[in-house]
Amino acid sequence: MQQALLLVAGLALATMIGCDKERIGEDPLVTRGRTLFSDPKFSTDGLTTCGTCHPGGHMDNLKWHFPAIHDSTNGVPDSLRTLTLWGVSETGPPYLWDASGKDLRNVTRLYTDTIMGGTASDDEIEALVAYQRSLVFPQNPWLPSGGTLTAQQERGKLVYETTGLCSPCHPLPTGTTGKPKDVGTGGLFKTPGLRNIVSQYPYFHDGRAATLRDVIDFYDADTSGALRAAGFDIRLSEQEKEDLVEFLKTL
Repeated sequence: MQQALLLVAGLALATMIGCDKERIGEDPLVTRGRTLFSDPKFSTDGLTTCGTCHPGGHMDNLKWHFPAIHDSTNGVPDSLRTLTLWGVSETGPPYLWDASGKDLRNVTRLYTDTIMGGTASDDEIEALVAYQRSLVFPQNPWLPSGGTLTAQQERGKLVYETTGLCSPCHPLPTGTTGKPKDVGTGGLFKTPGLRNIVSQYPYFHDGRAATLRDVIDFYDADTSGALRAAGFDIRLSEQEKEDLVEFLKTL
């Protein structure tokens, strides 16, 4: 069932990305930024673009290791999952998994000049930032018509707000406080937003969870004890977990 869901998500994402074209009456700065986002001019290999990891401004569902900014421990590369740029203006700073990015201009230059190895002018950075800030969350195909939740989704929403203990770190509508947290995955990492979360698999900074159910099971098990030590004692029934997954799909 989950594999079928991911297939549907992929098809929906492909359709939405395919619609990422210049809009009528669009700000010329945004239009230029969209063009630069797909231009390999900033890469040393002449092939890589911003859109390589962020097709349509979203994410490629992969992990990457960038030696320029990622540390290696005991010779093992620290690879991090791509974060979406959809809704970047809504979710706001901080940026990056380590929450070190306070200004979108600086983060953009980090990628163009350091990670990709190029040199972007100030005007190009402004255009790229304008494009990123124009990116919005697409219509959610899993949200019922009219926005009225099903009975199961309503039960999941209740779990989200109560026994699931989701809302303290993932307050709606964005689903994030932006603050870094240690949830037992190996350090402090930015709390990601949950808008359109069904398309942002695999989950966690290192992509260890393939499905939303895997994420919920991880929190429920809390094998590291980090959550319970912080006061988050999550113990959900099978039905509560299923209901919570159905609600998360609507965000």
